[in-house]
Amino acid sequence: MAPRRHRLPKAHRLKSKKLLDALFAPGGERPNKAWPLLMKVVEADLVTHSPTQAAFSVSKRRFARAVDRNQIKRHLREAWRHERHDLEEQLEKLQKQWAIVFIFVGHELPDAKRCRKAMRKLTAQAVRQLTPNTD
Repeated sequence: MAPRRHRLPKAHRLKSKKLLDALFAPGGERPNKAWPLLMKVVEADLVTHSPTQAAFSVSKRRFARAVDRNQIKRHLREAWRHERHDLEEQLEKLQKQWAIVFIFVGHELPDAKRCRKAMRKLTAQAVRQLTPNTD
């Protein structure tokens, strides 16, 4: 097995307005939750060969200072960078591509450890949803 590369290149970042609108549209799938994060997913044909593209959102209403919002998004990107591999391997096996948005819904500034723990829970939930039941 090849060593995992913990990078987040431009091809893995979600920038498509069309996909972002689809993710934030009302209705659709219920988001996965792991306090203080929500993960919304839409299956899509991405332009890149990457199995996932991700975006990160923090409410301006909850965190008025841009410095705080940017710090949270930095923690979320770092957590995603480390925790995405199991989910991406499962998506590659199933030959699927996902557009994902992570929404921070907490009320206080988190530390990197808390973000990483929530991200680990979310990716584990997503892998369980993708894994076919053998019952």
